[in-house]
Amino acid sequence: MDLLEYLQFGCNLTYLSDLTNPNMNINAWKYVINSIVPEQFSLKDWNEAVHYLCREDIQFHTAREAKDYLLNYNPQKTADPIRFNHFHPPL
Repeated sequence: MDLLEYLQFGCNLTYLSDLTNPNMNINAWKYVINSIVPEQFSLKDWNEAVHYLCREDIQFHTAREAKDYLLNYNPQKTADPIRFNHFHPPL
């Protein structure tokens, strides 16, 4: 079992792609990652997980660096103007 499969299982998800679903709370996979000893998975697995989960092409030199990156990952939310309903109270 590789790291991404482990995260899928640990988050109780049916599909691997659910890990990157916009409705997925990333704290769920961060919780699972926090309990992993970095050396439990190969550096290749960690780098693939960063690429898959964060959509970033970063290559780390150690599993610890990749784990720390994932635990501190914070995607920037872009404002979707359709979601905002600007309310202007009557004067």
